[in-house]
Amino acid sequence: MAVTPFQLLQWGSNNGFIEHNPAKGVRVDTGRVAHKKQRRLPFDHTELKGIFGTDLFKEPKSYETRQWALLIALFTGARSSSEVSRIKLSDLREEQGVIVFDLEEASKNERSKRLVPVHSELIALGLPAYAYKLRKRGEIRLFPDWEPEDKVNRRFLRTYLPKLGIAEKSKVFHSFRHNLKTELIRTGCTKEVSDLITGHEDQSVAAGYVHDVPVKRMQEALDRVSFRLPIVAITIT
Repeated sequence: MAVTPFQLLQWGSNNGFIEHNPAKGVRVDTGRVAHKKQRRLPFDHTELKGIFGTDLFKEPKSYETRQWALLIALFTGARSSSEVSRIKLSDLREEQGVIVFDLEEASKNERSKRLVPVHSELIALGLPAYAYKLRKRGEIRLFPDWEPEDKVNRRFLRTYLPKLGIAEKSKVFHSFRHNLKTELIRTGCTKEVSDLITGHEDQSVAAGYVHDVPVKRMQEALDRVSFRLPIVAITIT
């Protein structure tokens, strides 16, 4: 008869080999009970038009943290608001002739560490000029005024979305990630390239992956994505 680890430890405890059975009272999750996880959904096109069609987004030249944070989340497929908040100005750089976000330090887990080409619409809206202005001021981060309490995310959830009539609990900051993934599929992007962009494949910058990854392919796939946002600087390009 097979002896279980629990029985072996209990025998050792009963016979004085160990002080007590460390497995006593420990329950093993057999996987029979599914753990419920809140499902996140992408914003639909009407909701995206509402989010990016307010007065907040009328003047791209005056964009600061509140505007760029949401746009970058949408066009990079950010895993969280924290990932966006940690982006440094030095993370906005050129790789293989393409302007990219280097999310090695901004992302916490290995699969999230990646390069994401800067979408042409972010360039048209003036992201490089915004970054240049911050560098001249001597700033380190792309969002130097992002509060530790993550007020950008909190304001977005508690104030901005409710004002637009978006009340579904499944529609949150993380929904922008689902929007990008959905659009990449819709435009025919391969799973390999989509995973590299959104962080489902290990790009391990430290391992020198950047010399092998076709950044141009990622850029081309990303630039095929258009959310048709109601922002003048985008619609006239």
